[in-house]
Amino acid sequence: MSLFSELKRRNVLRVAIAYVITTWLILQVADVVLGNIAAPAWIFQVVLLLLALGFPLVILFAWVFELTPEGIKREKDVVRSESVTQQTGRKLDRAIIVVLVVAVSYFAFDKYIVVEQTGDVPTISTTAVESGKRISIAVLPFVNMSSDTEQDYFSDGISEELLNLLAQIPQFQVAGRTSSFAFKGKNDDLRTIGESLGVSSILEGSVRKGGERIRITAQLVNVADGFHLWSDTYDRQLTDIFAVQDEIASAVVDELRVTLLGDVFAKQGPLSTINADAYTAYMQGLFYLNKLGPDNRKIAMSHFENAIALEPNFALAWAGLSKAAVNYASQAATDIEKALLRGREAAAKALELDPALPEAHIALGFIQHIYDWDWRAAETSFRRALELRPGDVLARRYLSKLIGDLGQIDESMAMLRSIIEVDPLDENLQLAYASRLFDKEDFKAGEAVVRRLLEQNPSLSFGSVYLAWLLMYDGRPDEALQFAEAEPVDFARLNALAILHHRLGNMEAARDAQQELLEIYGDQAAYQQAQVHAFWGELDEAVRWLEIAYDTRDPGLSGVKIDISFRPLREHPGFIVLLEKMNL
Repeated sequence: MSLFSELKRRNVLRVAIAYVITTWLILQVADVVLGNIAAPAWIFQVVLLLLALGFPLVILFAWVFELTPEGIKREKDVVRSESVTQQTGRKLDRAIIVVLVVAVSYFAFDKYIVVEQTGDVPTISTTAVESGKRISIAVLPFVNMSSDTEQDYFSDGISEELLNLLAQIPQFQVAGRTSSFAFKGKNDDLRTIGESLGVSSILEGSVRKGGERIRITAQLVNVADGFHLWSDTYDRQLTDIFAVQDEIASAVVDELRVTLLGDVFAKQGPLSTINADAYTAYMQGLFYLNKLGPDNRKIAMSHFENAIALEPNFALAWAGLSKAAVNYASQAATDIEKALLRGREAAAKALELDPALPEAHIALGFIQHIYDWDWRAAETSFRRALELRPGDVLARRYLSKLIGDLGQIDESMAMLRSIIEVDPLDENLQLAYASRLFDKEDFKAGEAVVRRLLEQNPSLSFGSVYLAWLLMYDGRPDEALQFAEAEPVDFARLNALAILHHRLGNMEAARDAQQELLEIYGDQAAYQQAQVHAFWGELDEAVRWLEIAYDTRDPGLSGVKIDISFRPLREHPGFIVLLEKMNL
């Protein structure tokens, strides 16, 4: 009898077929289960190895042993005339058919149903890069594993710096900080987060800091299936922090198989050996810079000043100081001129130390736009920042405001839409888009945007007052008044109430709101006073307040050219002179 016939008689071939099909099914189930629990990749590899090793053992068992009515016996001990291998073969045939049906059903479900349901979720592949598509990625806030909860600023800072590094790469579309940090402290499924942010991969990790030692664990996850693409742990001295960040960013790039020209992550100056205390102060500055309110901006300034005192050539700290000082100047009640001057000095110093630092160009561009009204210089600064870091959301956002303030509303809106794609959870971006719809006098579309935002966050700053303006200009002042009264930001609420009460004929209430605005804010709200008087028809008084706004460098004045409030002033000589002085 031939070997093949004997294999067939002993049901070895049937056992082999059943084992292969069953193994395939086990691997498919393991793939899904292990992916859902975010198990390490080695577990799946162990399962695969054990199943592979089991195959020759099963074949040997089928050859040596036979299943009989009395149990399992060695094949050589079974009398050929009493063998039941044929009956066993028919049972195996039925088992193979059942397993095969299950396998085919699973294959069809996975290929045609699951793929259809998840078809909108992008996946990472070399073909995406080769075809010119940008790979989308989000950097979630790294978890602070230190015993001291006050170290949150450090883990947040690591995440933000990694985000900035990846945003330098033209092939990457990096989710904005606001949207990524919306998931801080939450335990949402990574695939759900990926779908919310519209990204195909997520970088997450943890930071443990003790003294001048740090341990950073980072991992890259594919959103489509939840599997880890790469992970690593770094134990370093704090003085090596920039090198570690570069290593992590480079590893992410390598894993996603993007071909880069040159050393994208090369740092300028002495950053790789930065003083540990200076870097800690810088991280603390970033932490408070990202919080709202002038008090937090002042705290941020003090941390950046500390970082600079320890490391005078720390360009990033100078850029952070500039941003914090200028933001403080736009919100504070005192020391405004001093803070603005410090912001100018810091931006200039940052550029002197590192002309290729995007943060420095952004800081300078903001001053040129909002306070100097040097439109061309500001555009040059923002575009230079984007050359250095193509994915920088802040630079794109500032540029969109600049071109909108110059009257290029459609271009500004198109840019805002592209920014919202990578930072979809930033409420202020949505408000900015609603503001541009207001400028185009598409009041109902703007209303829809703001109402949706207020449903998600009823206490959103400037949300209620934006809706009030949209409703008023859409001819619904009574409804608008309710939202104006609900606005949590005082100067914005009083401004709107002074105008809306006037529209409704409540002259005493309108005067009371205007006077309260004057008593609380004085010249700081010069731009808002000009809006009120323009709406009241007191055109000369409106121009007088605009001149005060010009003298005090009121940040609101950058949008004066397109502000509907000043439509009654278009032919006023004083208003025309003001626009000429502002190069508008």
